[in-house]
Amino acid sequence: MNQFFFIYAVDNDMYVIVDGHILEDNDPNINIDAAKAFFEMISSEYSSVPNIIYEICNEPNCDTDWNDVYGYSEQIIKIIRNNYTDSLILVGTPDYDRNLAPCVRKPLPYDNVMYVLHFYTASHHEGLQICYGLVRDTGRVRHYFTFDQKYSV
Repeated sequence: MNQFFFIYAVDNDMYVIVDGHILEDNDPNINIDAAKAFFEMISSEYSSVPNIIYEICNEPNCDTDWNDVYGYSEQIIKIIRNNYTDSLILVGTPDYDRNLAPCVRKPLPYDNVMYVLHFYTASHHEGLQICYGLVRDTGRVRHYFTFDQKYSV
């Protein structure tokens, strides 16, 4: 692993997102052993670097549901937290990070975890905004962004 990026980030008050991207394999559990080894290596080697954000499951898709992501996340979060207890962890949501509803019904039992929602203005339009609004209005989700402008494409 090239330490330059981590050193540069620390020296310049920047963050590095270490991303476990799920695309062609759809379900993060398909390569869970490799993910465990990867996140163990990074979180142990860089346990003193507070500038790392771990995105452990970016864009799970196809038939992958929240139960699949949840089980995977429990295993990976335990590994990371064993090495760095306060790390910020981003967890992807089903359907290419577009479905927050299951996370509200069954959140992971950890602090400092954020669930990911991808919104692409060219293709997602108002439907995804309405879904996000319904999840937000439950009061169980703290959000740090807004949809303050609508785009027409």
